[in-house]
Amino acid sequence: MRSKNAARNLLAYIIYEAIAFIGSIIFPRLIILTYGSQINGLTSTITRILSLVNLLQAGAVGAAVYQMYKPVADNDYMTQSEIIYSSRKFYSRVVKLYVIISLVLGIFYSYHLEDSSLSALQVFSAFLVLTINGAIQLFITSICDIYFGPNQKKYVVISTSIISQIINYLIQAIVIYLRVSFIYIYFAMLAGTIVGACLNIYLFKKYTKGKIRYNPNNKNYVIADRKYLMIECIGAEFMTAAPTVIVTTFVGLLYSSVFSVYSLVFISAKTVLSTIQISVSPIFGNIVKTASDEKKFEIYNLIEYVTIMFGTIIACCVAKLIMPFVTLYSQNVNDADYQYPLLAFFVIIYVCMFSVLTSFSYVSTVYGLFKQTCWITIISSGIGLILSVICTVLWGLPFVMIGLLAVQFITIFVLNIVIKMNVAWYKRKGLIRRTLFLIINVMFVYTLGNMYSYSIDSWKKWVVTAIITVFIECLVVLGYSALFERKNIKLVYIYIKGILLGESES
Repeated sequence: MRSKNAARNLLAYIIYEAIAFIGSIIFPRLIILTYGSQINGLTSTITRILSLVNLLQAGAVGAAVYQMYKPVADNDYMTQSEIIYSSRKFYSRVVKLYVIISLVLGIFYSYHLEDSSLSALQVFSAFLVLTINGAIQLFITSICDIYFGPNQKKYVVISTSIISQIINYLIQAIVIYLRVSFIYIYFAMLAGTIVGACLNIYLFKKYTKGKIRYNPNNKNYVIADRKYLMIECIGAEFMTAAPTVIVTTFVGLLYSSVFSVYSLVFISAKTVLSTIQISVSPIFGNIVKTASDEKKFEIYNLIEYVTIMFGTIIACCVAKLIMPFVTLYSQNVNDADYQYPLLAFFVIIYVCMFSVLTSFSYVSTVYGLFKQTCWITIISSGIGLILSVICTVLWGLPFVMIGLLAVQFITIFVLNIVIKMNVAWYKRKGLIRRTLFLIINVMFVYTLGNMYSYSIDSWKKWVVTAIITVFIECLVVLGYSALFERKNIKLVYIYIKGILLGESES
């Protein structure tokens, strides 16, 4: 069932991310054209600020999922019940903390961002609605993640998210079409979340009926190392969200809107790579609990290969298409300048680094190396935050990315050493070779694009160029694989054949 469930998880993620990606491209531009760059900057800033607070639950989910792998493999429903009960109690406290912190930040920014065109009441109202939205997601979705993820049925939760997104975008479209107050955009998000939450509650009860007890015998189950993974998750994602907040605080809402367009590119790239990782992590987690070291390395090596090859294709597309995308996206927008080639270059480097980091970082989570990696995250994020603030204040918008790049570099270097010290079968030889291929390929595409410019003055040309770029890069990846990755090509073929023919691995 592992291969089939991985395919279902991946398919669900692809559909969800496709809808989210299309929506994230269309609706911010509609908001800019209808309400102005300032409102788009406000939406982006509030979303980022609340995502920072929402990270309070991220570590708890990861630690609980790690604890669930063994009882799921053993069909131990009592222990699963105890883990879920413990998580539910924890989230009750976290939600209260989340609401308090969010409202305090809402009060601060309502006065900090207030001007002649944006009142303090409007800013606070936006914070309030999105805080309620985040609290619902935090509590209900997290519990479902803990159960469905280790059971290799993540697609159940993702399906409800797809419905939630569709409702959200449909209502947003109506709001923008009617040109009513921008506050209703946030109510559209809340409406989608409420529907998704109701579906999650129904499906959780359906799948856990007769298995998960709401009142287990041990109500004091301790989820080990939860605090360490929580700190690690907060630090890891903090620097993804922090730049938008830094730009808003030190430069202004208009520039936050500009940065949001560039961040859309690297966040979309991150999402695609994370989708691959998340869809296979539960399978790898189960294998780690039961398989030999040889089997673990075979599966890991395949995942690393697939991740970096996808990362290569994505990074090359970003190198070729990011500036034409920004130019087309900002057409007919007159209240801000969106052309920042240096910022685009930093985004390209970031996507390359994230591709490499994604290929091995989940090993630390599957092996529960939370204590070992916690301090890496704290120190690197602290350094990155300081660098981003200083560089932004001194040199302006593009240099907010310096902190992000510093975090990626430090984490790649140190985390690799930590995993090597704690996981006996882990090897770096394939990682180094694949990373060199990624860097050389991306730099070649970037340099060639600058030497021979090609005018992309319409979305049709942009899409055609994107298709051609993907096709060429697939051929390049196949050529590299034929020379250096023949075993992994065969394994990919076997897994795909097994999925298509229903010959799944138990």
